[in-house]
Amino acid sequence: MIDFEELVENIKDFFSDSTKRILFICSILLFMTLCALFILILNMKKPEKKADGSVRRMELKNELLIPSGPEVPDEYVTSRQTPEKWSDSDCDEWFTVPGQSEIKKLREVNSKMADDILGAAP
Repeated sequence: MIDFEELVENIKDFFSDSTKRILFICSILLFMTLCALFILILNMKKPEKKADGSVRRMELKNELLIPSGPEVPDEYVTSRQTPEKWSDSDCDEWFTVPGQSEIKKLREVNSKMADDILGAAP
């Protein structure tokens, strides 16, 4: 059977020998807990105010004017019908065939991206 008197004496001896150490550790733990609570309270986000639920619509009263300047060519049109296929002249004007050096650089960049994604996967 357990001898409670001996157990109580052992506990008293333990605490009497290291009372200063235990009080110091408890005070440090209490201080750290209070600091953590203080930081949590400061960092709690305040609820954001929600925007008004009504939707505003902008209605144009006048025709949309294109500003004149070097950044907007004169033949620029804000809305146009685009053809489904490019003509040969469009291809010659806007598309350039990449050379071997561009293809090599693209291959290197793609290989690096694939290696970064895969990493050390088996």
